[in-house]
Amino acid sequence: MKIILNIFLILLLLLSSCVSVPPSMEDKAGDVMRLWAESWDKSDIDQMMATYSKEIVFKFSFPGGVDIVDDWEELKAGQLESMNSPNGISIDLNRAEYSTDGSIVTATLYLVIPASEEFSETTMKNVFKLREVEGEWKIFNQDVSILMEE
Repeated sequence: MKIILNIFLILLLLLSSCVSVPPSMEDKAGDVMRLWAESWDKSDIDQMMATYSKEIVFKFSFPGGVDIVDDWEELKAGQLESMNSPNGISIDLNRAEYSTDGSIVTATLYLVIPASEEFSETTMKNVFKLREVEGEWKIFNQDVSILMEE
């Protein structure tokens, strides 16, 4: 009986090593977010915009108001302007948080703008909503807010 059990366990181990587990939705969204962050670091606007769906809605909340952009070309111009500003924004992918709700993955990233003569260090919370669009994972919603110090 022991021999049969050992043979069964060996076969099970062999079979499990042959079966590849498909990446989870969160893994796929994480790949998109790494590409997004890499694009930012390299100031590669075309690569960054490739991570967005054409039906993107971008919301920026700041003290005193909210801006909403739902035009892909307008978003591209705004992102390019942000990339080219000398603000030294850093993106910490180690703090990224992911959750899944049905077919949508929410990714939360934090961007840090270092202190300057005019401003103290600022952290921006970016909440991205991603879904599969024609076989590719894309960002269809981005909500940016400035975290205020308490």
